[in-house]
Amino acid sequence: MPRPTLLASRQWSDGNMHYAAIQCTLAASPAIEPTHWAGAYASQVSDVWIASLKGALSSLAKIETKRSRYQPQHIERMIRNCFGSRAPCIADEWCVAHGDLQWSNLTAPSLTLLDWECWGHAPRGYDAAYLIASSCADPDLVRRLERAFAEDLETESGRVARLTALANLIGLIKAGWLDPRYRRPIKAMARRVLSA
Repeated sequence: MPRPTLLASRQWSDGNMHYAAIQCTLAASPAIEPTHWAGAYASQVSDVWIASLKGALSSLAKIETKRSRYQPQHIERMIRNCFGSRAPCIADEWCVAHGDLQWSNLTAPSLTLLDWECWGHAPRGYDAAYLIASSCADPDLVRRLERAFAEDLETESGRVARLTALANLIGLIKAGWLDPRYRRPIKAMARRVLSA
């Protein structure tokens, strides 16, 4: 798995606040983008890099753990609140995911997956779905990623994974954590997934 090696960690509390400090080895390459969203550097990732990412996610999916990124009832609530009661919200295939696979958590040209605090079980295809949603303003990159991960995404669980990723991003934008300029392309992507 292309990820930094954990060197040391420490956790502590101060009143109601809980903190964690993690020291890891330095990645061989820099983060692809400085923010969540695909930009000029993400658009230049090679097909070989995408294939490496696909292989890494395939290996990750096979890991056994009790950790969860999402619970089924959480996904159902997120999707229904965002897209209505008719939107598909039941995933029948689950596997281990990175859980926050977006462009500032990936490096190139040498692939490393950064920031592992959210990893755990999620609907099959969630990582690819989240990366595609984080590429919503770059239609060519979206098409390349959709082709590469079609096997995972063109399933009922893949559709639920896509809606989960989109609902998550809409919630983060509403909460002020992410740039509101991306609300429109995210909603356009959601309409496309819902109509498929």
